[in-house]
Amino acid sequence: MEMQQAATTPLSAMDPATMRAVYNYLAEERGQPLAPKRADRFELGKGIALLRATPKPSSKPLAPARRRRDPVVTVARAVADRPSIIRDCALTELARVVAYQNVLTGKVVSADCFEEGNDDGDQWITVGATYAEVAAVVRKQIPKSRISPNVLRRFVHHVKKVATMDEAKQPVPPLLEAYRNVVLPERRPKPRTIGATNHGRPDKDSRPTRAAAAAARAVRRNRRAKLGAKRGASGRGRKRS
Repeated sequence: MEMQQAATTPLSAMDPATMRAVYNYLAEERGQPLAPKRADRFELGKGIALLRATPKPSSKPLAPARRRRDPVVTVARAVADRPSIIRDCALTELARVVAYQNVLTGKVVSADCFEEGNDDGDQWITVGATYAEVAAVVRKQIPKSRISPNVLRRFVHHVKKVATMDEAKQPVPPLLEAYRNVVLPERRPKPRTIGATNHGRPDKDSRPTRAAAAAARAVRRNRRAKLGAKRGASGRGRKRS
């Protein structure tokens, strides 16, 4: 307390010993070096005036300076080092087997009810869910995901590409390491094979033959002729006023 009062005392009222003590007190508060041993009254007064004009350092700890990141390095690190939850979930659903199909009879059996026999084990192939069903499952598990069937097709392309590179003993890029050792089903049905509406061109087998089309046109002509004759008969039977 006495030293704080002495620090505010005018320089003209201090003796050399007091000036040195005040100089050292102010220097310690501000983290500055102490007064030189051979400093005279003029140097001590000048140093005290400079120390009084120097603000005290803040007692709060300084926040660490944020390092500026290169956007290219950040993107590469996010893709290569940080695991993608959405991608891993999508790959898990793409590799899931939902049914088995017999290649000879075309019979499809659900994976929950399938029991592979000893005689016809090689005749069955694995069947996966459609891309639309996989996207719906991923969106349900991760609500913020905007994954689409096109993204799933790109994932499947990466899986097949990595498998081909492994067979050829070629180095796999780091960005494709997540697609390694993913076993996909042998068949994946299209949406129209599970009852979806086909808004495009009809199948060849479902198109009507020429004879059927001609018969349909004849039926329509007869219907129009009968309707016209009926209207004409009703008009002739009316009485004139």
